[in-house]
Amino acid sequence: MVSIDALMNVLPVSGLEPDDVAHIEGFVDKSAQWHSLDSFHLLEPPAAAREPFIAPAHAIASLARGIGLSTDHAKTQAKQAAERMMEAHPCWGWVYFYDSFDPELPACIPISTFIDWLRIEWPTLRKSMLAGVHELDVSSTRLCREALADGNGIADFLANAADVIVRAPMFPDPADWQHMSSMRDRVALMQPKAMIEFVPGAPWPEFEEPDSDDWRAEWISKAYPLFSQWREQIRPIADALSETLGQSVYYFADPEDDLDDDCAHRFLVLHWCCTWLPESNFVKHLVNASGAASVHELKAALIDPQSYRHPFEMNNAFFAPDAVSCRFDYSNSLQKITCAFVFATLEAREAAYWLLQQAIGVKVLIVAPRELADNEWVEKAASNCAGWSVRFMHDHAVDEPIAILAGIDRLNVIADRCDRKLGSLDLQLSESVEDLLWLAIQRGVLARYFFLDLGGLGNPEDCLERRGAAEREAVRQMQRAEYTRRLKAIQVECDYGSTGLWDECGRSLSYDALDLPFDLIRHIAAWQADFDEIETPPSRADESWRHKHESERLVIIELLRAVLGNDVVGVGRVC
Repeated sequence: MVSIDALMNVLPVSGLEPDDVAHIEGFVDKSAQWHSLDSFHLLEPPAAAREPFIAPAHAIASLARGIGLSTDHAKTQAKQAAERMMEAHPCWGWVYFYDSFDPELPACIPISTFIDWLRIEWPTLRKSMLAGVHELDVSSTRLCREALADGNGIADFLANAADVIVRAPMFPDPADWQHMSSMRDRVALMQPKAMIEFVPGAPWPEFEEPDSDDWRAEWISKAYPLFSQWREQIRPIADALSETLGQSVYYFADPEDDLDDDCAHRFLVLHWCCTWLPESNFVKHLVNASGAASVHELKAALIDPQSYRHPFEMNNAFFAPDAVSCRFDYSNSLQKITCAFVFATLEAREAAYWLLQQAIGVKVLIVAPRELADNEWVEKAASNCAGWSVRFMHDHAVDEPIAILAGIDRLNVIADRCDRKLGSLDLQLSESVEDLLWLAIQRGVLARYFFLDLGGLGNPEDCLERRGAAEREAVRQMQRAEYTRRLKAIQVECDYGSTGLWDECGRSLSYDALDLPFDLIRHIAAWQADFDEIETPPSRADESWRHKHESERLVIIELLRAVLGNDVVGVGRVC
């Protein structure tokens, strides 16, 4: 006998296709050419679970790439490892999720189960994967390989990430998109609108979309003949269901209208899956979970009016809200990364909190008004970070933006408010923060812009340019060039908390006042930061460090001379 409740428990809440709840990368060197295996996703769990799920085949492939295996070797080794895992532990809660394009996604398990497996099995698996490999992939650096040697280190990172994912507000309510729920607190049963699936064409397509201007009608009637046939067969059944239930279960789009698409109750989409590929792992998983004796019994239950006990509401499912996915970058003591988080309002601070929680093992710089970044809040928000520091804003203005960018690897900027009426032209930032974001993009610092709901914007530079950020920066660049021309000399010497650069009178020079290549400024800033870290009492300096530090000073002097000249009129000798 088919249990619809049991069936619903193995399906996600937001829709048949689970939302991505986290994107994890950092196992492969960032300077290498990116490959799809260099990251993986954590997925929304089935309705009965309260933790993210992971596909071991994908995760292990990413780790294998990190330790130096080629793409093909990593895929093969990861697939075999996942198959052995499933064979040895069939009771681990394996789930096959639905994907509208791929009928054979790899099986997934709860993240906590995968973490427990990593702690025990990863060292042995890593050793066996590397056995017989004579040449490591260039994408893998020594630091990456050393960092991935410890299964506990990876497991601890994933455990912290899972804790953040479970608590983070990420699931919009379909009835009120402004209301966000966490995985821990959301209701198990989906909202009525979430029972409806967007069906722009045949799920699990057999053919590629035709390359023609009038493909729409052809797509339905010819490219997918079996789907077209099933669609016509299900029409009278859907009409009868709608009449019995008093609510439409299938919206049939006009195939001649290229702006129209089908929308259907999830049970009817599952009916198509059972009809089209009854031997797929996904369909077999549904049959087993529901207790059906066969796929035919499950198909009968999916069109039985008695099965439609969960409230549903036909709607344009194209506009279904997606989860706000977390982003994590694997970092450890061997890979030092510093990220800045910039926010200026109380509303933005809530978003900043969850972004900071995702900065696991990362050094962070918080740029915010003093009243929003007190020590108590910062310590709590940055509890997963490797360390933190704060620079205070004054009247929403950011002081010394180049100095900020010189000391970080990534910049995260959060909107001040959420006012959709302003349109895409206004990023809802102060002019000063706009300029910081523009400067980061132009200087090649990885920069991300976030709305208050943690959704991102991929091309903020378009908005910034229209709002005059380029013109304002051009004026400042002219001022920097003029100031630098008037300098008589620049001296290079470290002192606590300085820039490492001084004028002829011994006054500290700001990076923001100088017309120097940004790479050179970063070089000087790193040299000065190393001094601050080592020489801060109790000093950890030794003769080896002092010799290296002095050698670096001489290198910087030569680099400055190459840019400014040894004896240029208006600049003077660089010493």
